[in-house]
Amino acid sequence: MAEVEQIRLGIFQVNCYFLHQDKHILCIDPGANMKRIEQYLLQYPDHILDGICLTHGHFDHIGAVDDLVRKYQCPIYLSKEDEYLATHKEVNFMGNRFATITSKITTYPSNHFTIGVFDLSVYDTPGHTEGSVCLGWKQYLFTGDTLFKESVGRTDLYGGSNVKLKQSLELLKQLNPDYLIYPGHSEHSTLQQELLNNPYLQ
Repeated sequence: MAEVEQIRLGIFQVNCYFLHQDKHILCIDPGANMKRIEQYLLQYPDHILDGICLTHGHFDHIGAVDDLVRKYQCPIYLSKEDEYLATHKEVNFMGNRFATITSKITTYPSNHFTIGVFDLSVYDTPGHTEGSVCLGWKQYLFTGDTLFKESVGRTDLYGGSNVKLKQSLELLKQLNPDYLIYPGHSEHSTLQQELLNNPYLQ
């Protein structure tokens, strides 16, 4: 079993990640399809789901959150700045697709905190949304829709800002280049590769 496993969910193929440590699991961005997520978790009947972490509040990243909370009674973590986005469908949609969270949301308490057995670093990276974050765990950096392989997230949706995204990218450029980049969509990379090949980090 790998430390991090991934499944792609929903029409927008969101990367949902499962972190594994000492028979505990942390889920990042359960975007859709509770049935597939449950099938995955059933492979680990003796594991505990410690919580759900969200990189941001867009509907394609939160679609299965309420179902997971109802089944596993686990906490949800999201930045305070994206709470409105995640709870109001009138600002969180594309075409006729939307999702919201009705369960209790816990805001990230600090830039470094622990959920169960998982020690996480939280980097505030607004731009794609007002409350976008990147989450660091061990050698992994989960970048949501802030940073992709050789690209970045769009800034033309509610809460987006091109100016703030550029500032966030400057922050990411200062992090450990050995970080393995696990984005919200598409393929994995490393920060070093992105520093060399991503035109938005030049």
